[in-house]
Amino acid sequence: MSTLSGVFPNAITPTFAQSSDPAEQSRLRRQNESAVFSPIEASEESSRSSRGSGEQPGRTTAEQSAETVARLASREANPVAEERSEPPRQTEAEAEADVRQVSNRDNSQDSSQPREALSEAESQREQARLEEEIELVRELAARDREVRAHEQAHQSVGGQYAGAMELTYRQGPDGRRYAVGGEVSIDVSKVPNDPEATLDKAEQVRRAALAPAEPSTQDRQVAALATQITVEAQAELRQMERQEAEQASEERAERQAINEETEEKTEASSESDNEKSEQVAQDNEERLDEIFQRTSEAIESALDAAYRQQPQRDIGFNLDTTV
Repeated sequence: MSTLSGVFPNAITPTFAQSSDPAEQSRLRRQNESAVFSPIEASEESSRSSRGSGEQPGRTTAEQSAETVARLASREANPVAEERSEPPRQTEAEAEADVRQVSNRDNSQDSSQPREALSEAESQREQARLEEEIELVRELAARDREVRAHEQAHQSVGGQYAGAMELTYRQGPDGRRYAVGGEVSIDVSKVPNDPEATLDKAEQVRRAALAPAEPSTQDRQVAALATQITVEAQAELRQMERQEAEQASEERAERQAINEETEEKTEASSESDNEKSEQVAQDNEERLDEIFQRTSEAIESALDAAYRQQPQRDIGFNLDTTV
């Protein structure tokens, strides 16, 4: 049994019995030679079918080859009819040229498939990259809004104790700058010598730290510090109130002592004045008594002297008396 060699190794030619007739043997030999080189014609037909397959997408080279093999087998089964309908044969050089053309076309189709696959993969990667960039821009825009709202809440509630907003930026794939972080400084110092003002300030600082919808860890630490300052200010305020109460009590006691001392002095002065008044009255009375006594004695002396100077005739000679 003879087989086809070259392009289609699976194609098989039928076995012919040897004939004693030389003419018959020559005809059979020509048929065998025709069968051996038929792959070239098949290649030409395959080339034509491959050109036709360009108009019918979806047919692979293997399908076209199988169709060509089927036609060859049909032609070998009816060699006489094939000879009648067979067109003029190509030369060997033309057949080889057709084979090379078909081979080059197949190679071109085979090489174009990886390029198409590579282009498709590149397109998919580019599409994935664009989707990632779009998603990143959305995330950055959302982060920018969140950061600005967060810091604005601190600043608005902090009032005079809050500083300027400082933002950290990141450039997105679209070339814009998006805020990804930020901070607002705030004064947490105490008001000197004024616990009540310190208490009000610490409360405002605490509210400013917790103003955003989602306070950060740093915000909570500032709020805790403000709470601690509030407690210290309250303790200091109570201490000052106690000191003021003690001072007021001491002042009241001192005033009371002064009043008591003043009353005592007043009473003592009053008693002394009374004693002095009594002494003066007594002295005056004694002096008056002494003056009255002296006056009485003087009057008596004057009367006695006047009596002695009167003539005796007025009194009588017989009386030898003296007064």
